[in-house]
Amino acid sequence: MSKREIKFLNCMIQKYEQEQPRSFIKKLLGFIACLLLGAGVGVLYSLNKHGHVDVIYLVAASALLGAYISFISIVSASAKNWPFLKKHLNIKSMKQRIEDLNA
Repeated sequence: MSKREIKFLNCMIQKYEQEQPRSFIKKLLGFIACLLLGAGVGVLYSLNKHGHVDVIYLVAASALLGAYISFISIVSASAKNWPFLKKHLNIKSMKQRIEDLNA
């Protein structure tokens, strides 16, 4: 349990100290990836109408697109809420706890 706690606390301290806003390039790449996945689902759907693709591939592609969009939404919400949470973190206490666990 202590290794897991140390890893978590180190991750929180690192995120606290190295906070950088999300760059435009990352947002653009996410948008392009979403468009490509959506276009892929559209192509599979179109091919499915003509009987060239099994339905399972269409279902799998749609599920991947939904999972990707869900992941992006969760990460985006987390990034937006981080400044509010950051104010309430006690970094000194986290560092002291790491020292206690390492001793």
